[in-house]
Amino acid sequence: MYKEISGNKTISTGLSRAFSSIVTGKSELAKEYNPYSIRIFLFFAVQLVLRILFVIMENKLLWSRKILIISDIFISVLLFLYCFWPFIQYPFTKT
Repeated sequence: MYKEISGNKTISTGLSRAFSSIVTGKSELAKEYNPYSIRIFLFFAVQLVLRILFVIMENKLLWSRKILIISDIFISVLLFLYCFWPFIQYPFTKT
């Protein structure tokens, strides 16, 4: 909608269409819609896998709850910064 009103693209333009393309296995098309789409999609996919693994690990008592929480925070923050860095950096760049 923003693009239609202002005529300008934003860094997130095309993410919804790109996510739809990724789910249907069209990664090249997803990159055309938004060059950061695969990176963002992977963040959510990895987070889902991590949640499942951490629940299994906690139920099997492989690790203590405190270690799991600290590990989850550390991994999630690093993954977030890596995947969303272009979006974090975008407001500070010249247009």
